[in-house]
Amino acid sequence: MTLTHSVPTRHSPGPERGPARKGLIGQLLSFGVVGVISTVAYYVIYVVLRLVMGAQLSNLLALLITQVWNTAANRCHTFGLQTRKGMVKHQASGMIAFVVGLGLSSGLLWLLHHYSDPARWAEVLVLLAANGIATLVRFITLRLVIGHDEKVAARA
Repeated sequence: MTLTHSVPTRHSPGPERGPARKGLIGQLLSFGVVGVISTVAYYVIYVVLRLVMGAQLSNLLALLITQVWNTAANRCHTFGLQTRKGMVKHQASGMIAFVVGLGLSSGLLWLLHHYSDPARWAEVLVLLAANGIATLVRFITLRLVIGHDEKVAARA
């Protein structure tokens, strides 16, 4: 007699949510790990792009690339979503943080360059502050949107 056990993969049908639901503390820890990886990737992309283009365009492209990855990673690792259901809505809500981050970082970069000829480390320091605020907005937005989706699904 053979026992078979089917383990759902990311691409196979299975529960929408991962096996263990995380509370606020678990979500914050997971969000922090994803955030650190995203932040490092953002700064690497920014500094590399900055070698061949201006600060504003480098910032825009680095933010856009890391924002999409960050939202996808948080859907999976922070909030335990395993299917594509709601993915477009969640990416759209993640764009709120993108807009906040882009507005803050672009404005601060403009001010920095308008009043000085800053070193690259000064640009990165200003971007760190702007992205910190955008990170807080991203967590709150994703938690509200995904939490609302869960409440609607529970009622159905």
